Amino acid sequence: MKHARTSILQRFKPRLAVAGSGLAAGAISSLAISALILLVEKIADLPVGTFYLVLVSALLQMQEHTVTTVALGFLLHLAAGSVMGVVISVPFCVSKRSFVSSGRYAPVYGLAAGFVL
Repeated sequence: MKHARTSILQRFKPRLAVAGSGLAAGAISSLAISALILLVEKIADLPVGTFYLVLVSALLQMQEHTVTTVALGFLLHLAAGSVMGVVISVPFCVSKRSFVSSGRYAPVYGLAAGFVL
């Protein structure tokens, strides 16, 4: 019984690593996009956090203009980016082919998915 658990764990470990990499990539890209959004808000003389206020007011119908609302919008943005990273990594997780051969097309797949999103 213990041997069966070990073999199942070893079979899924690389797939979980790929999904974890997708999660990390989504979070990092969300942070980078957040920095760009904050920079644009600063250049356009908008109050810092306007994008996140609009995001929260559109999704949750909250009209408050507080730091908590901006933080909630930021967290929603990070969560959405992380989920997108995991979703985009799913084809590499479920692929029966070797991860080395499927990784050859990863940059093209990533660029195409980025343009679609």
